[in-house]
Amino acid sequence: MDKRCSIVVVLHDENDNLISSETIHEKPIFTPERIGDLGLLHSEQQQILQDIQSNIVNQQTKGLADYNNGICPECGSHLHKNGKQQSLYHGVYADSLVYISKLYCSSSACKWSHNPSVISYFGDNISPELAKIQTELGAKSTFREAKNSLRLMTGKLRPINNHMRIRRTVSFAGKGISAYNKILANRMPSDSLETKNNLELHNETYNGATYSYNKELVIGADGAYIHDVDNPGHNFEAMVAKIYNPVNISKTSNKRYKITQKQCVGSAMKDEQKVMIQKTLVAAKLEGLDKNTKLIGLADGAANCWNVIKSLEPFCALLICILDWFHIAKRFTTIEKQLPKYAKGYLDSAHGGLWYGDVDAALRCLQQLRFKLKNTGDIEKLDDLISYFENNRRYIISYEERSIKGLPFSSQMAESTVEHFVAKRFKKKQKMAWLRANTHDVLQVRAALISNTFDGYWKAAYGVPMQEAA
Repeated sequence: MDKRCSIVVVLHDENDNLISSETIHEKPIFTPERIGDLGLLHSEQQQILQDIQSNIVNQQTKGLADYNNGICPECGSHLHKNGKQQSLYHGVYADSLVYISKLYCSSSACKWSHNPSVISYFGDNISPELAKIQTELGAKSTFREAKNSLRLMTGKLRPINNHMRIRRTVSFAGKGISAYNKILANRMPSDSLETKNNLELHNETYNGATYSYNKELVIGADGAYIHDVDNPGHNFEAMVAKIYNPVNISKTSNKRYKITQKQCVGSAMKDEQKVMIQKTLVAAKLEGLDKNTKLIGLADGAANCWNVIKSLEPFCALLICILDWFHIAKRFTTIEKQLPKYAKGYLDSAHGGLWYGDVDAALRCLQQLRFKLKNTGDIEKLDDLISYFENNRRYIISYEERSIKGLPFSSQMAESTVEHFVAKRFKKKQKMAWLRANTHDVLQVRAALISNTFDGYWKAAYGVPMQEAA
């Protein structure tokens, strides 16, 4: 016996009376001979979704004809319909052609008319769900890769999912997150207020003074250089920071750790770190920073990174700045490859001196090596290393002591901020160049995704620029 399956869209009124019935798909039913015969093909599923979506959207938009209760907003006369205006609406899986009634004023003296569209009514013609998917994919991978992912998901390449549109959507969302970040900043308690809690107070003597605190946070600030599309052959710097409570570091394997809760921020603005500082303060307060907090700052020694970290000093009980051991070790690894083999012993000794916090001993070893290199072209490389440690002397502590006590002293204890935040998206494709503004917008989205706050931010953040645009 031949069998057929029909999918029908039925419309009822409020009393459950039938208004209309439309068959949108029919399929013969037969015993399958191979796995591909089971169920519906991907293309059939997409077509069914498209037809159902279009049917529902057009039923919904019929109510838009009752514009202003049928009264002209200019003169108060009655409005008349004047045909229909075609407009596109882009859902997650399908694009729908929407027909909305055009209107004009019945008064011959009034020339008011209304040619509506989905955008004029709602501020956009793309589903927020699709915009969210585009934003996440575009922030995690290249815009072209995001386009291809959406093509595979929907079974075809839709113009709304082209890489330029995805780029605009990510930028739009990034601006929304920035705007929402400013709103959050205005909601933060004033500097005079302190968070009240029942945590036990601890006392610590640092630089001759005693400080009290009941919780601890760590901030790591770093920078990365990105190819500049406006200046071929040149780079601009993006700054990133990560704030977390050390109790939220968990071991995932023998030598790997993961931060289970954190706040990340980033900026590519050329503004003397003003935006970065503002975002860092909001992130730190969201993570629990207050006047009862001990804050550990880790940086690679760059002045702009210390500026960002030190901007939080007025908002905490105690700030301890530490030259990140990861970057110290990285510098020794780099220079060892550039110098003659006999330099290794001197470098190892200097490296060991720094581990115990003995900067003078480390510098003596490096000066001895410098004497041996004085007639070679390698002396400038060593001078840079010596200057680096001299300039950051006050941030070098006994790393060995902190290691024994299990205290934070290196960003290597968890995922690298730059690698996780910047390199995976901006630098792995070495030929790719970026506009500073686009980079800044993408960083805002990546920060929210990495902080696991994107879903919470999305509704409010996406709505901010939409309201401004409307």
